Amino acid sequence: DTALTDARAGVAGAFAGHAYPRLAFSEVRLKQGQRDDALTNLEIAMKRGDAPWHIYRSYADLQLGAGNTAKAVQTVENADERFGRPLGIAPYASKVYRAANNDEKVAWYMERCQSGGSRAHIQICNTAAGIEDNGGSAPATGSGSGVRGFFGGLVPGGGSSSSGGGF
Repeated sequence: DTALTDARAGVAGAFAGHAYPRLAFSEVRLKQGQRDDALTNLEIAMKRGDAPWHIYRSYADLQLGAGNTAKAVQTVENADERFGRPLGIAPYASKVYRAANNDEKVAWYMERCQSGGSRAHIQICNTAAGIEDNGGSAPATGSGSGVRGFFGGLVPGGGSSSSGGGF
């Protein structure tokens, strides 16, 4: 209840559409089991032109976790375009396109990783794309049972925003 009160105060007045107060409010709503309210807060934040990548990622994670793969894909495409196709989006985009069974797009993002990323970044991309680092490029088995939340922790069945796992 205190978190909800503080979150509401955080998005009051001049900060009504600001990204990080909305992200915090979204996380509170998600912890309360109010996924639709969590999505609404992220949608409000994305309407501003200065919403950071974490807002898009949070929204895509919630959509992906709910089985709305097409909405997750659209969100990643919007973010990639909005931020000028930065290399940092490639690992997460690979994960989303892998969930969408779009091998062509996974390969396209992997090419981006391999052409511009450091060795560590390429490994993160490989992990996101389900490629094991065993000297080959065999896809990893299993896909996990949830999504990592922005503030940490695995949210079963799809949760919140970005992972603490580096991508």
